[in-house]
Amino acid sequence: MSLEASGWKGERGTAIGSRPAHARFFRELCDGFRATGRLQMLAFGTAERTVSYQCNLLSGDAVFRFKIAFDESFVHYRPGLQLEVRMLDQFRDEMRQSWVDSCADPDSPLFENFWPERRPIGSYVLAASRAVGWTIDHGAPRIASLNRR
Repeated sequence: MSLEASGWKGERGTAIGSRPAHARFFRELCDGFRATGRLQMLAFGTAERTVSYQCNLLSGDAVFRFKIAFDESFVHYRPGLQLEVRMLDQFRDEMRQSWVDSCADPDSPLFENFWPERRPIGSYVLAASRAVGWTIDHGAPRIASLNRR
């Protein structure tokens, strides 16, 4: 968390350690996955200095790249990308999971090329009552048509 906070995410206040509740969530998440043997923490660098970290969450057949951070003083050398390449080598050679979710923004130019295969992800709304269901079925299309106008 300190490596992530040392760069632009820390400056903008978007690093996971910038908010105590988010930091607590991350620690609890990692503790829970670690307790069940499903946490993978990767580091890239030397014995003296780590220049990138990656937190992966393993779930069944999948690896979810939950968080990555890198030392911005080495940005020219692309330490996050180098760690990503090493992670893929490890995935291919040593891991039993069959697919990886980059958890990246779908419009990320780097990951568009690095992860060319995509799986669509959707959202579902489950109605708590008939009235809510009716509103979703009938109201949402009307609101959408007003937004288009």
